[in-house]
Amino acid sequence: MPSVSRVTPSNAAPPGKITAQRAVRLFKLFVFAFAMGFVAAAYWTFGPDLVTQLGALAPGQSGWLWLAVGVAGLGGAIISDIADRNNPAITHALMLMMLTTSLTLLAASPDQIYLAVFSALVFGLAYMSLTGLYLMTGIRLLPGRLSLGPVLPFVACALGQSIGSPVIGFLVSEFGYAASFSIFATIGIFASLLSPFYPVHIEDDTQVPEQETGLQAAFDYQLRDDEGEPLPTQAEASELDR
Repeated sequence: MPSVSRVTPSNAAPPGKITAQRAVRLFKLFVFAFAMGFVAAAYWTFGPDLVTQLGALAPGQSGWLWLAVGVAGLGGAIISDIADRNNPAITHALMLMMLTTSLTLLAASPDQIYLAVFSALVFGLAYMSLTGLYLMTGIRLLPGRLSLGPVLPFVACALGQSIGSPVIGFLVSEFGYAASFSIFATIGIFASLLSPFYPVHIEDDTQVPEQETGLQAAFDYQLRDDEGEPLPTQAEASELDR
């Protein structure tokens, strides 16, 4: 999240109407976030069970998976900057493929603790990177709506996970862990192939200086004055006051 929040200044222009074009792009973001949450539900729900039931590892060893997910997830903080400097659609495809790879690795070698931990590292990095990317995109697509922008993709992701959990549970009971994880990995691959349709720009997008990229910059450049110009950031306002 942005390092410092700010109350909307009185001279900030009210947010514009959500046009049909913007609504379509918001819908695309919702679908991508939902699909990622759906696929990730397999790992969140049955990752530890897979290594203990199918891989015959000790229950205590599954804790290493969650530790690896948390440690690798810290690296996801840089994804917003990477996506700003490069193509968000390519970044999305890469991270979603990494997430599906983690499912495949875990299903292929559940009895190998080192490969299982490595899959958790891949999953943690991919999952946190994708959520950061969705957060930044939501903010950019809804300028002036600083609370709604981050909420929309997170609701979609949570909804995907809540639906994906019973689905993966049913598949595991019917076909087993390996086949079920493979099915979810296939869904993730299909979703990654649709990444060229990932929403990137909006019709009135504000150009952000190259040196100011990432989530903080996306946040700072959302408030505009009546002439459509971005309001000064906190650092700029402090300089003007001096």
